[in-house]
Amino acid sequence: MAKKPKFPKVVHQTLSNKEAFSAVTDTDLKSSSEMFQWSLELADHESAWGFNTRVFKDEWCSKILPKLENFEKLTWGELSNQPKGRGPGTKHHHIQVSDIVKKARKRLEKNEEWMDVEQLYSLRLDGKTRLYGVLINRKLNLVWYDSKHEIYSRKRK
Repeated sequence: MAKKPKFPKVVHQTLSNKEAFSAVTDTDLKSSSEMFQWSLELADHESAWGFNTRVFKDEWCSKILPKLENFEKLTWGELSNQPKGRGPGTKHHHIQVSDIVKKARKRLEKNEEWMDVEQLYSLRLDGKTRLYGVLINRKLNLVWYDSKHEIYSRKRK
């Protein structure tokens, strides 16, 4: 009998208030010498962008995990200072919840763990692919995997 694929264990932490969400800014991260850390503790498993069985089966080992392992070798400063290529700005940065699509905002508001979040941190994996998460004490708690860049776009403003 074939072995079942192993998926990361997910332990949910309940965040009781706004203070739980660290007010770390992009400027703080750009000068940080702390190593990049991530977690799936707050991950969404049910929405269109959630870390569901399809994502773990089709993209986790081939696309997502290798990038996260490379990021783990960097400090927050090294990661957050990576230029995006053309024009000003960086590949990885905070975005305001007020600037994401309505469906994603509603999903955040609906869930107790995320309802007080004002910013998400965006990690660019490649051209359109993004990971979005909540920074808590300089650990990125991944929430969504967006392979089509649907959640946020500067052009929507």
